[in-house]
Amino acid sequence: MLQYSGLGDVIGNAVASMSLPLVVLAFIVAALVRICVGSATVVMTMAAGIVAAIPGIGDLSPLYLACTTAAVAGGATVCSHFNDSGFWLVKSLVGMDEKTTLKTWTIMETLVGATGFVVALILSFFA
Repeated sequence: MLQYSGLGDVIGNAVASMSLPLVVLAFIVAALVRICVGSATVVMTMAAGIVAAIPGIGDLSPLYLACTTAAVAGGATVCSHFNDSGFWLVKSLVGMDEKTTLKTWTIMETLVGATGFVVALILSFFA
């Protein structure tokens, strides 16, 4: 379904023209896919495929690649909302309504993902 939707092509073409560090680019790609798709597993797989296709990625240091991987994981964590099964699971298990789940779970997940990205970005400066 993702292939037929053209989401990968749209994101791939958009990021091809950006001149950002790979770690930042990986986070943005993963976050955009996360918002569109919802599933963190699908997001990480799709974002990793897009980032892995960038020319010259094989020449980077192992530490920089680890930071890029952490940035993908951070982007795949942010913005958990109605299209994420985790959102509905937390809502049901805790007994919250949708508005409260957005105010708590979604914000907490976004803070976790953003913090992971910031740590990966800082570490990437030393790679």
